[in-house]
Amino acid sequence: MAQFEIYFHGLMCFYANEGRFGARDYKTEALIVEDPDHIRKVKTYKAELANFGAIRTSLPSGRADVSDAAFQAYVPHLADAGVSRPFVIVNPKKAIRLALPDADAYVAQLYKYKGVYTLDQITIAHAVCRISLLTVDANELKIITDVGEITVPPEQPWVAILNYTTHDPNLHKGSDNHFLRYSKATNGRPEDIAEVTDDKDYEVTDVPYGRWVKEVKKLPELDGKPTIGQTQCSNTNWP
Repeated sequence: MAQFEIYFHGLMCFYANEGRFGARDYKTEALIVEDPDHIRKVKTYKAELANFGAIRTSLPSGRADVSDAAFQAYVPHLADAGVSRPFVIVNPKKAIRLALPDADAYVAQLYKYKGVYTLDQITIAHAVCRISLLTVDANELKIITDVGEITVPPEQPWVAILNYTTHDPNLHKGSDNHFLRYSKATNGRPEDIAEVTDDKDYEVTDVPYGRWVKEVKKLPELDGKPTIGQTQCSNTNWP
């Protein structure tokens, strides 16, 4: 048995079937936001799948433990005041759903700057997760999609699931602030979600976590172009 590392970057929400004031100690799914400016990829060090519309792992569905203090603090919660309006609820049927196995969740890397969340005259600022991580013990791990499947190589037992975009102006068809696009997976509108900007007066001290994070943190680029390395493109939690 080996320990596999599943990394996540971009617009996706770690979800549990709870209301806004529900428990925050576990998640059962990762909800990947469908957006025309974002490209969905699965990558290992020697294989890649792109633009999938359905995704699952070869492992039984379970619960990912998200009680780690950094994960709670730095992966923003969509249910928080100042992040979404009080009536907003995440609807998993409006996203690409990935059932999570029994695993432990961590922050693998932080963004360079604090994120500033602004909604209805409420402002929140804190360090923000750039890449998150699930660790899981298994004999084998496959990522299976509607465009193919990848067996995670045992010599480098990591895989990255990405939903990201570049600075290419030809891609940008929606609102300027990408965090607003989480509304696509909710009952709300873009204006019901906080706008997120970088506080470039406050540089974050990062302590990367994960055996393979040095490999993974180099991945967020598309065709040699750097992606938008800003807090508006972070993962989120529900609730």
